[in-house]
Amino acid sequence: MDPARDIQPPPELPLLQVSEVPQRTVRRSTVIYGHGLHSGGRTGMAIQPLPPGSGIHFLTLPSHRLIPAHLSAVADTDYATTLSGGGDRIRTVEHLLSALHACGVTNLLIKVHGEIPVLDGSALEFCKTLEEIGVDDQDEPRRELVIDREYRVGEDGEEGKALILEPYDGFAVSYHLRYPAPVGEQRAEFRLTSFARYKREIAPARTFGFMKDLKMINELGLGSGGRLDNFILVGEGEVINTELRFPDEFVRHKILDVIGDLYLLGYPIRGRVTARFTGHRDNVAILRAVAAG
Repeated sequence: MDPARDIQPPPELPLLQVSEVPQRTVRRSTVIYGHGLHSGGRTGMAIQPLPPGSGIHFLTLPSHRLIPAHLSAVADTDYATTLSGGGDRIRTVEHLLSALHACGVTNLLIKVHGEIPVLDGSALEFCKTLEEIGVDDQDEPRRELVIDREYRVGEDGEEGKALILEPYDGFAVSYHLRYPAPVGEQRAEFRLTSFARYKREIAPARTFGFMKDLKMINELGLGSGGRLDNFILVGEGEVINTELRFPDEFVRHKILDVIGDLYLLGYPIRGRVTARFTGHRDNVAILRAVAAG
């Protein structure tokens, strides 16, 4: 069976514009092994090239069901972004999609069973894999989602949770978070000017969780794969299990998630994101607003 024959490209949107940048796919296929953050089980995924105009798609194993990396397939946004189709689910897609968005990969098939490997809790290993196998420019120009006005979800004012997407010549994410110590209040802005900059400044930032939430997370059947080497565990006033890679690693990881979730319309975005105290649910909500026009 050749699943590529059944692939449908991402849906058309009024905001799409042809750019001077070519479409891209990986140069060759490869396999990545690891554990699922929320399932706890060993998992792996294979990635392989797709022709121009295909988009990014997941192929579930062993059922061989195609699920597009698209807003229409989003099933859950609690603690991670989960896609589903035909009864199959794929958890924790945002870190991989973040690396693909930053690298400009527009066409890719990802074969996976249940959950994307969490690896070290960041997007760094995905970036290293893309560099190792190589990325090829294709013969057709990519189309970009060019934001033409302000879209907003959340609350007004300076203290409420909100996410804004507005016109910008490029792609940039500004994030403001606030948690109890040791996280505190953190602000950061990232402009996606190159894959190298993303790999250096954003990709290494790991996912994090709080000791006080572990019981609830486990009761929901999530977090079973949260080992001491694949996320940051935050206790009362201290980070328990690791040294931080950046003083503001927490807010950098939030930016990583935004970049990944905002690839779920199927096209690179040209616009500026301003986020305050938001999460996966808000990222998906802003995409729904854009899709609705």
